[in-house]
Amino acid sequence: MMGTQMGQMTKEEMGITELDAKTAAKITKSVVSGFGISNVDAEEKPTSVLIKVHGCPIYEGYRAVGIDDETIEVMCRKGALRFMDTFFKQLDPKASYQLKKFRSAPDDCCEEEITLRK
Repeated sequence: MMGTQMGQMTKEEMGITELDAKTAAKITKSVVSGFGISNVDAEEKPTSVLIKVHGCPIYEGYRAVGIDDETIEVMCRKGALRFMDTFFKQLDPKASYQLKKFRSAPDDCCEEEITLRK
């Protein structure tokens, strides 16, 4: 529900009529900073944005309490990633936000992708 509300508000406030890669990358960096994630690289392509999330306090917190990586990945897919997908679908119903690669170690990064309309 939160992704729907925030996505609708963002679309209205920014006056987005068609989501492009540059705008999607900028919005992603802003939204993930709300999760406490500040180390993000975004590579813009014509119909997508590849996002590399390095230091993630959500991941680090789960690890600190002893949760294994497989469980953390499931929790991320059902939590933050689901939020992001719902958020971007409000900006453009044909957009999607997906986890492409879950980190293989604490010093690795997750790779996520926003796919835009084709």
